[in-house]
Amino acid sequence: MYFYHNRMFHPCLHGILAVTVKGDLLPCPYMKREVLGNLKDPEVINMVFETRLIDRYWRMTLSNVEGCRECGFRYGCMDCRAVESQLTGKIDGKALCPHDKIFKGNNYIA
Repeated sequence: MYFYHNRMFHPCLHGILAVTVKGDLLPCPYMKREVLGNLKDPEVINMVFETRLIDRYWRMTLSNVEGCRECGFRYGCMDCRAVESQLTGKIDGKALCPHDKIFKGNNYIA
């Protein structure tokens, strides 16, 4: 079930929308720099959903992430964009990969 879901949606971000104490809408509680809008703006919900602004996050499959595009495990992987963006400085960056530590090309690493 998750495999097919992850072909179209991000495994962690899809369906998530966080609101800060100040009313900022975030795609994830830990992505504090990715503000989608503020609840003080009466049009914020229209902006986020009708213009599909949220899809930048919800539909970010791992096929759109550097280092994951060619990986055969990308649709079965759990990925945290908040951690990765913190480590790489990019929403589509990739620094952590358990698969890379296990398998490099045709050589297994102990």
